Amino acid sequence: MTTEQIRPAGAGTGTDRGLASDPLAAALRALPRESAGEGFTASVLARLDRAPAPGRRPPLAVAAAATLASLGLGALVWALLSSGQLAGPPYRPGPEPTRRARLEALETERARLAVELEEIRRLAAEPAPVLYLGGDDEVDLVLDLAGLAEARDRGRPLPADYRPP
Repeated sequence: MTTEQIRPAGAGTGTDRGLASDPLAAALRALPRESAGEGFTASVLARLDRAPAPGRRPPLAVAAAATLASLGLGALVWALLSSGQLAGPPYRPGPEPTRRARLEALETERARLAVELEEIRRLAAEPAPVLYLGGDDEVDLVLDLAGLAEARDRGRPLPADYRPP
């Protein structure tokens, strides 16, 4: 098969959209065409017809060996477990907590949660010292309002990059 037979219809004829005036496409078309040497196709087909190289095993044989190894390992673990050789110390539950102990634990937890909830409410009521202006995946724009309030209280404007000591 020649290069002309492989080339798609319209390729290299100037009918491609935008490629007729593209200098890169013109330079690529001016390069000499590569072609396979004599006997290339015959040698590739002959290599494909030959038996696989020694040392390479078919994938089915590898899968079968892996399956047998897994089954053998599973059987070994099962045998050790059933004989008691892999068993750990027996489980001994502690004393059952009394109803009074459970109620005390629940009351302690309720008190801790009430303190946390009050702290969250206090923080939510405070005005935020910053204003989120937006952003994207790379940058977030935030305006610090704390310095603005101080400048307003003093009655004089401050430079944009001023940072109080």
